[in-house]
Amino acid sequence: NGLAALRDEKGALETERRALEGDAAETVRQRDILTGRLRDLVERIARAQVVDPKAVDREDVRFGATVTLRRSDGSEQTLQIVGVDEAAVRDDAVAFTSPVARAVHGKRSGETATLRSPRGNEPLDVLSVVYD
Repeated sequence: NGLAALRDEKGALETERRALEGDAAETVRQRDILTGRLRDLVERIARAQVVDPKAVDREDVRFGATVTLRRSDGSEQTLQIVGVDEAAVRDDAVAFTSPVARAVHGKRSGETATLRSPRGNEPLDVLSVVYD
């Protein structure tokens, strides 16, 4: 899950920061960069909310859903709606903040969403909604 990945990253950065020794300018700069990254991670961990997909309406597209869509060109795409941190490491996942996820949020199988983009509007047919 995304929260575990954040905690793992925090641990790795703390280990890396502890390994930096000395007062050389480059070492101090690296330590400052790591301290800033750690501060950001601590804030993100504090704000993180673990969402249990079993606790949501299992017919609507929500956080945690695996959705199969048909695009306007007829191609099908299956993706899971996840947290921002999880989306960064998986090809089949999109962040809940992404345009595609926002377009299909709340839709059910058989409904059509509209993806708005600078290239224009694209209909997305929701073929299935599954929760693991």
